[in-house]
Amino acid sequence: MEGFISQLIIGVSSGMVTFLMAGGLSLVMSGMNIINFGQGAFFMLGAFLCFSIVKVWGFWVALVLAPLGVAVLGGLVELLLRPLYGKSMLYQLLLTMGIAFVFIDGMQTIWGKSFKTVQVPPVLNSTVAFLGIDFPTYYIFIISISGIIALGLWLMFEKTRLGMLFRAIISDRDMVSTLGVNVALLFTVMFMFGVWLSGVAGVLMAPIIGIDAQFSMQVLFSVMTVLVIGGLKSMRGALYAALIVGIVNALGSMFLPWFYSLIPAALMIVVLLVRPQGLFARPEG
Repeated sequence: MEGFISQLIIGVSSGMVTFLMAGGLSLVMSGMNIINFGQGAFFMLGAFLCFSIVKVWGFWVALVLAPLGVAVLGGLVELLLRPLYGKSMLYQLLLTMGIAFVFIDGMQTIWGKSFKTVQVPPVLNSTVAFLGIDFPTYYIFIISISGIIALGLWLMFEKTRLGMLFRAIISDRDMVSTLGVNVALLFTVMFMFGVWLSGVAGVLMAPIIGIDAQFSMQVLFSVMTVLVIGGLKSMRGALYAALIVGIVNALGSMFLPWFYSLIPAALMIVVLLVRPQGLFARPEG
């Protein structure tokens, strides 16, 4: 029972981190109609920046600065995407994929090809006892931070002017333009916010994973799997699907170690065949 609960906690924490990336990508897709194939590379960039910043200022400063660095670079990438707005999505996919490969090569040039590791902050390198079971404090921390960000996303969309503008541009981009809103600036902010979420995810996972630029494509596949299952343009669907995939992977590694990694991909295929808009998205039309 203790092993089951521990794996469940790991699955929820993994799912929440995946939601940060998937939620950011879903936001960009909804508002800008762009699939950013560089999202996995932004995740790894956040982890690499964390690796470097931790050496100088520690983990807590890295948790703030690394995602900001990712967001700034995301703003520059958005400038490259502007000429492709309104063009075929194929061109956008090719450009963002190309940018992802440039990032991967750049990270390998700067940080090398060997795995990098980040230590769990000492204050979080312990366990929390509950109902006689010891839970890793750092995984509880990941769930808490990701949950706070998820709540913050909801509050931003529902209670702030920026959230109102985001919702408006998702619903009717042309109407927002006629109101005198600087749509180009809003797109930049939206894209930066989307990749900032990936940067946060990268920092949170840095003490758990071996930091490797080549891992970017695997991360992207996980994010796309979650979005297909939950709904490409559904933030709520991204949350639910990320938790499902995270828990399935964690529990599957315990009960079906020879097969568990195939389950999310199989579920994605079934969803595409049966409900292509996603399990938690509203049907279009």
